[in-house]
Amino acid sequence: MIKDLFPDLEILRQEYVLIQAWKKTSEYIRYHSWFSDTLELDWITADLPNFIDGLSTDLVSPETWESDSLRLVPAPKSQKWHITKDGWEPVESLGEDRLRPLAHISIRDQVVATALMLCLANRIETRQGDPTIPYKDPETRRSIYSYGNRLFCDNDDNGQLRHRWGTRKLYRRFFADYRSFVKRPSYVAEEVGKNYGGRVFVLNLDLKQFYDRIRPPDLNDAIRTYKQDGDDPGFFDLCKRVFNWTWHENDEADATAYSKCVGIGDFSRVALPQGLVSAGFFANAILVPFDEALGAQIGEDIVDGVYLHDACRYVDDLRLVVSTDAIS
Repeated sequence: MIKDLFPDLEILRQEYVLIQAWKKTSEYIRYHSWFSDTLELDWITADLPNFIDGLSTDLVSPETWESDSLRLVPAPKSQKWHITKDGWEPVESLGEDRLRPLAHISIRDQVVATALMLCLANRIETRQGDPTIPYKDPETRRSIYSYGNRLFCDNDDNGQLRHRWGTRKLYRRFFADYRSFVKRPSYVAEEVGKNYGGRVFVLNLDLKQFYDRIRPPDLNDAIRTYKQDGDDPGFFDLCKRVFNWTWHENDEADATAYSKCVGIGDFSRVALPQGLVSAGFFANAILVPFDEALGAQIGEDIVDGVYLHDACRYVDDLRLVVSTDAIS
């Protein structure tokens, strides 16, 4: 058994990689995707050797890979509902801006995307830092900003994070990392308040429609920043082809209507559809430079009179701890 995976098409095609990608994908979908086609999962399970063999064959010529079209699943966002004479109804009208464009993605595409993730896992997770490190030390906080959608990893003696790719477990548990994300800014704000005469604030922000705004070229550029000397260039060419979905012809009009309503521009091609098992991981890969740029501002005025003490992120949610003398 090999210790690590790395970007290489021949490794990606191996049965032991695709089988693990299948296990992690199917496990995640069954427990986290309420709109999934579990019948498709059962069908593939009954014929798994042929499915894996066919997938490996498709990857012999990655230059011909075409991802299957997406089916749109418009899901209402969290909001208040009430009971009327006709049953449960939302208090406010469910317009296009109140819907979340979830996507049904073929299991074939899901498994390949997960396999690509496994080959990049150690590099991208290591660069983000270990989310299990206590955040009370200021220097430690400068090495970790991201807490959401982190893969289940071990920290070796050299500070490298290594994903346990040989198990079904994929992402770390939500409750543990989200608790750190919530408690960290409160702790920092309290410490700052003890030693600073100005007003201290915890700012709660989010990146609006983050997943929907990522385009295939954006993700392709981000993934290629993790390329190292000696990597197989064909691997990154395959990434470019896989993470480039279009909507099914029956759903194109609805996807266009949604994009116009929320003002996100061209939505005909999608890099990280909401419903993709590996979407959280690759979203973090895109945001690593953002985290690092924001972290570099800690200990500085981000605008005149507003001093940044700390910053952390949980996927597209941000927490900033700032102080200022400008508000009395």
